[in-house]
Amino acid sequence: MEMLLAFLLVFLSALLAPEGGVQAMEGSAPTNLPINGVQLFLALENRTLPDYSAVKGGQLFNNDRNSDGVNDALWCQSANNMTNIGVWYYPNGTEVLSFSGPLNTSSSDAPNPVFSKRFSGQIALVRRRGIGGPNVQGLYKCIIPDESGTNQTLVVGAYANMVYNNNDGPDASSPMQFSLLSTSRLDTPPVFSLSFNVSDGPPTTVSCSVNGNGISTKLSRVILNGPGSYTRVTVTVRLRKAGNYQCTVSNDRVTDGTISNVTAINGTTSLNVSVSDTPTGLTATRLSTGLAHVRLSWSTVSEATGYEVFYQLSNNDPISMNTTTTTSFDITTILMLGNTYTFYVVSYIDTYAFLPSRNSSTIVSLNNPEVTDLIATNITSTSFNLSWSPPANIFPPNNFNIQFECHRLCELSSSIATQASVSSPYVVNDIAPYSNCAIDLIGLYDEGNYTLANTSVQTLSTVPSKPVSTVTFASVSSISISVSWDEVPCDGQNGFITGYYLTYNSGIVNITGGDNRTYIFRDLLPYTNYTVSIMPYNVVGMGPPSDNATQQTLESTPSSINGLMMNDFSPYSLLIVWNPPTMPNGIITVYEIRYRESISTDPHNITNTTSTQYNIVGLTPNTSYTIEVRAFTSIGPGEWTEATAKTPLISSVQGLMVIPLNASSVYVSWMTPNISPISYYTLYYNESTDNVFSVNLSNTSTHGVITGLTGSSTEHEFRISVTIGDFEGQLSGLVQPVLLPPNVTIVANGTQSVGESYNMTCIVSVLDLLIPSTEIQWSKTLPNDTLPSLSNGETTSIHYIKSLNTSDAGQYTCTATISLTDIEIEAQSIDSHTITLEIPPPTVSISFSRETDLTRNPNGVIIQYNLTVTNLDTASTTVYIINVTDSNEIIESLIIGFSPYQNYTASVSASTIIGAGPVATTAGRTLPDVSSPVLLVTIPVIISGVYITESVPSISDTAVNLTWRPPLYPNGRITGYNITNDNNGRSYWIPIASVESVYSRIVTELNIGVLYNFTIRAFNELGGGESASVSAFSKPDTLLLSPPERVEATLSHDKTTITISWDSKTFDEVGAFFAYKVTATTTSTRKRQSGSPIEMIVPYNTTSVSFTGVNPNLMYQITASYITYSQNGSEMTGPPSNPVTPVNAVSSSTSSMQTVLSTTSVTSSPTLTPTLFEDTKNSPYIIGAAIGGLLVIFIILIIIVLLGTVIHRRRHTTGKMTLSTTNDPIITSNNEAFELTAPAPPRYDELTDVVGRSEHLTDEEMIGVLLETEVSIRQALNAQPAQLNDDTLDEDEEQEIAEEPVYVNIGDHNEFKPIHVSVFHSHVLEMHSNSDQEFDNEFKSIPMTSGAPYTVGSSEANIPKNRFLNIFPYDATRVVLTTKRDSDYINACFVDVSIPL
Repeated sequence: MEMLLAFLLVFLSALLAPEGGVQAMEGSAPTNLPINGVQLFLALENRTLPDYSAVKGGQLFNNDRNSDGVNDALWCQSANNMTNIGVWYYPNGTEVLSFSGPLNTSSSDAPNPVFSKRFSGQIALVRRRGIGGPNVQGLYKCIIPDESGTNQTLVVGAYANMVYNNNDGPDASSPMQFSLLSTSRLDTPPVFSLSFNVSDGPPTTVSCSVNGNGISTKLSRVILNGPGSYTRVTVTVRLRKAGNYQCTVSNDRVTDGTISNVTAINGTTSLNVSVSDTPTGLTATRLSTGLAHVRLSWSTVSEATGYEVFYQLSNNDPISMNTTTTTSFDITTILMLGNTYTFYVVSYIDTYAFLPSRNSSTIVSLNNPEVTDLIATNITSTSFNLSWSPPANIFPPNNFNIQFECHRLCELSSSIATQASVSSPYVVNDIAPYSNCAIDLIGLYDEGNYTLANTSVQTLSTVPSKPVSTVTFASVSSISISVSWDEVPCDGQNGFITGYYLTYNSGIVNITGGDNRTYIFRDLLPYTNYTVSIMPYNVVGMGPPSDNATQQTLESTPSSINGLMMNDFSPYSLLIVWNPPTMPNGIITVYEIRYRESISTDPHNITNTTSTQYNIVGLTPNTSYTIEVRAFTSIGPGEWTEATAKTPLISSVQGLMVIPLNASSVYVSWMTPNISPISYYTLYYNESTDNVFSVNLSNTSTHGVITGLTGSSTEHEFRISVTIGDFEGQLSGLVQPVLLPPNVTIVANGTQSVGESYNMTCIVSVLDLLIPSTEIQWSKTLPNDTLPSLSNGETTSIHYIKSLNTSDAGQYTCTATISLTDIEIEAQSIDSHTITLEIPPPTVSISFSRETDLTRNPNGVIIQYNLTVTNLDTASTTVYIINVTDSNEIIESLIIGFSPYQNYTASVSASTIIGAGPVATTAGRTLPDVSSPVLLVTIPVIISGVYITESVPSISDTAVNLTWRPPLYPNGRITGYNITNDNNGRSYWIPIASVESVYSRIVTELNIGVLYNFTIRAFNELGGGESASVSAFSKPDTLLLSPPERVEATLSHDKTTITISWDSKTFDEVGAFFAYKVTATTTSTRKRQSGSPIEMIVPYNTTSVSFTGVNPNLMYQITASYITYSQNGSEMTGPPSNPVTPVNAVSSSTSSMQTVLSTTSVTSSPTLTPTLFEDTKNSPYIIGAAIGGLLVIFIILIIIVLLGTVIHRRRHTTGKMTLSTTNDPIITSNNEAFELTAPAPPRYDELTDVVGRSEHLTDEEMIGVLLETEVSIRQALNAQPAQLNDDTLDEDEEQEIAEEPVYVNIGDHNEFKPIHVSVFHSHVLEMHSNSDQEFDNEFKSIPMTSGAPYTVGSSEANIPKNRFLNIFPYDATRVVLTTKRDSDYINACFVDVSIPL
């Protein structure tokens, strides 16, 4: 009613108002356009109006009512400054007409009550009249584009003044209408709207609250044109909160307060909104129906109509899956394995004004099935164990597979393998050592195969299984080599290579670090092959060595040669030999030799050779030469090695033998000297010292016959010399003719049994040139008996015993005597044979017919037969008496004692009591038999006095000479001889045309230096006889001896015996007849002390010797070598074996040693067997040589003692001492003279002359010479020596000497065994070998111990006076000075050299 009244008042005012009123100024359009957007501008009040503002007519004009120059219309403005924009609409929605004329126009053409006019960026709503009429007042809309061209709507409520003043405020419809705007119940917060209508004025402002608390809303206002012209207000709310929602509407009228007693208030409206409860206990469980199947479960929400389920993948928007009225939900689709899902559940109520609940959420990761405890145990180099449990987050798979990808840590490529259908635990085998394996445990599900777990395993290392490859040498010099190598192949490293061991000739080098694969060997020997092998190793152990790689260092200059020595001396030549350099440092291309006389300063004679020996010729006899040798390689020469040698005098001819042939002629023979070239021989002979004759003999001859001697040939003396060039050698010793005794040998044949025949043949041989008168006499002892003798000239006598009986037992002796018919000289030899067995009476069988016909007149009764049997070959006759005891017509008797093929006669006569009747005679020959062996003529092989074997001479390098005599028992007629070479089976037949005493055959076409075995058999009509064998060497072209092998030496527990052994060798293996030379060399670290070698020569069949009594304080080195004959017949010694030191041997300061050869370990040499031409046991020449050798030993010992005790001076003297052989003063010291009054001792040349004459002296004469020598020496010794001043020794020297043992002589030599005269000659020759070295060794072997006191010499006062401070004279034998100053002491002893007779 109030509104209607107000409307009428307004309408009346409008009708009554003048149309034009007072004409005011138009005013211009405002200039305050917005910067952006659109706005309403009330010009009258100069203010911008909010949207949906309320104005009254009194605020709108068509002119400048307030005179501010701006038209006071209502302006709709835009930031879009375009012309002709915007439209105004009436409340009923029709467009307000536009007018282009002035705003303050009064023209009737202008629309009433309002019109619009457009300006740039704005449009004016102009009131010309009152707006109280119908459809004029209400909500006006202005639609105008903004700066972007988008139309914007602005609303303003325009009312008449009365209506406006009487308005009590806007009215809001109630309750509000609820509408859920959220597209999903899951929206948080949910979006909903509250809508209501506003009338009675525009809703300029709308504010809302819930439960009295203001909330933020989004306002939406829409004009609902119609009769009521009201506004539909919608408030959008984002909130999930239950309660009373209230909205309040206000506008300018409310703001204006009370007008005309009308108070305007806000309009309000409300609505209660509820919220559903949130589901609780939401869980997600994976189903066993599938890996991506999930069941959601939650608690029940009361009053909830239903539940909506959502899922969200990662950051994507949640998606509704479905609604349900139950509290569980199975998801079997949509989901995918391997994703993480968030599940939401909200509850809702399908009634008005209810909001859905807050969501309940859970997160599920649909991870692949997973095993969390896959572990590897028991890891070895090639295997490991895998164990695991089933997946904890899902049901187990249908099966498990294992896939492993392995590769060695040293390579990149891998190998992949799969083991299907396995179970825990599982053993993985056949993995390479030191490999890394990536392991996947795969589960087999219906949906597919999924990796459940993975792990990695590294197998353990093991020793490398392959060597390094490609060993390379570089930077090779003479003393260094660089070696490099490739790494071990990966499949053989089996671990990290931590280093390498390099083995080479002399050691091992450890190279640390597997990447260090280069090494330089330094300080190597030049021109030496170095074999290198490389062994890799890791932390486990050593790998296999590489193949040996060999590299030779480059050449360098050689070291000096070794062992330069003179191997053969002659007056004109020296054969020098040497060993190559110990370090040749390359290929020795040549040896340079230079030599000259030692005292010469002339240029050297220079030559060269590629051999290690050289024969220097054209030298001068008895001259000292200095010889130097050095080796060359391609790089250059080594150092010179020097030696001094003296050519000997031309030696005397040895073996001169003179045999008388008759009163005026002799047979002379001698041995060929080992020198060349021989010009001729000169034979000297004489009857007395006044008449000496000589004759020159051919240089090719070794014997001759001298005739025309005056007087008896046996009264002459003979000497011989050899001449080479212009030099005549020394004369041999005087030799008188001696008739050589015959060789006598008894050869027995038969069985020493009762009744057996037995014969003994005495064979006599003499020099073929002799035609002596020979007498052979048999004798028997027990009982003594003289048997028949042969006449002169016979050489064989057979004593035949037809049937042995006891009376035949005894010793049978054959004595052969030869004599020359024209001179009174004879020689005799014997041999014996003993029959020792008891012999029963022999049985004799002979048959002949007996006369039984009495008519033939036997002239009585026959009582016996006389049987006489004669062996015509042996000239022996035996008589048998056969008694008649029966009436047998045939009488038989067995006659034994014949040899095969012997002639005999037999005669028989019958006897009666009156006497013997006539004799019946028959003759015949025994049957032949095979012959006995031939008698080989051999020579003994003796090396250094040691008997080796029997052999025959080699006459060249391809031929030997075989000589033999016929068999002792040919047992038939010898038709020939057969020689068989056992080496190749070749035979030689020698037919017999005539019987000879000696046969010979030269076997040729032999190989050089080979041991041959020959067999000789004699043949008669029955065939070949017994064989005789002999071995011989063809002369070698050159003989290269190697050392004995496996020489070993052991030392006894008490260190006084050294036992040496070596491998045995045969003649054939060595290539010659040989003996062993074993040498023990002693050394000492002391000054003035050096050991002398011990040498022993033993036969070839000896493999062990012992040196006993050695000094336990010395160190010994043992060597062994072969001794044999060289091509020219001289002895030669091969190279020694490598020195070996006996076990536990130690060095000492002593230098003297006693050596006793063990008789149990060394095979002694047998007595030399005499040949058919020589009886060594009775040879006067050997006896003479033995006596001469004995003299040499005694004289050398005397000289050594003299030199050691008289001539040597003290080491430290201030004075000078001079020794003279005259009666002048011989010692001077500090100007004081001391006189020796004894006669001078014999000179060395005088002693040498004695030695030279000793071969031709009788025993009595030799003893006299020795006695004379002893007297001379004693006279020299009886002279009183002088006392000398002594210097003081320094401390080091005194300490050194104080530690040395005391040297004294022994008084008892009983431990030295005597030398038998039969081997004395060979012993002397052995002692003379090696420059009389053996004499020196024997002297030094004298022990150093004695019980005799030496207190004077060792006293403190006399110590400085000794030449050596460890050699003292005995108190009992020391020389006492008679002329003295302060003491009678001198270091000298009287030496008794008496020779027992």
